[in-house]
Amino acid sequence: MQALDNKKITVMIVDDHPLVADSLASYLNSLTEVDKTLVFNNTNEVVAACDDFKPDVIFLDIVIPGICSFQIARDIISKDKNIKIIFLTGAITDYNIESALDAGAMGILSKGTESDQIKIALNSVVENKKYFSEEVVKRFEHLGDNLKTLGSKLTNREREICKYIASGVRVELIAKNLKISKNTVCRHRENILRKLSLSGQVELTIYAHKEGIV
Repeated sequence: MQALDNKKITVMIVDDHPLVADSLASYLNSLTEVDKTLVFNNTNEVVAACDDFKPDVIFLDIVIPGICSFQIARDIISKDKNIKIIFLTGAITDYNIESALDAGAMGILSKGTESDQIKIALNSVVENKKYFSEEVVKRFEHLGDNLKTLGSKLTNREREICKYIASGVRVELIAKNLKISKNTVCRHRENILRKLSLSGQVELTIYAHKEGIV
């Protein structure tokens, strides 16, 4: 089914890697439901360009040097709530997922997403349905209106202690640095393992490195 009641879709792509952006644009332009695709390799003109081109969907890379893609998304949505943002990322982390959702994302896709899933994502968001690649879905604690990742369960203090533990800092030194007791550190450690469904320090260390906590 063609989205937007047979209205052709205008798409913008914002990615600082020209090969990635051009490849995605080439695929999207091959779809019958797409009218045109505009490519930007930096964000300098993106917000203003939205006024001129009125895109229905923007594919926005999460990591673009020198700018905060999440703030760009907020700026775009604040000017036109009808624009749907799909974030692209090569780093599926709880932080990126939570930040993208907070910025108003309708979709989050891994850069390894197959082309047929990109088409599904495009048509889903223009119909006001969220879409996430499989790698993202696996990180959600549950699906529904209030999407949350496991990492969102951690308090700021727990993230701080997680960073210390994953860096190999001994309990005694963590307690001294944070001015808390060793028992409190151990209690936080157990809470972190329970919340993240991890079996021990090795898994916690791997998780912290994958998430960019360390």
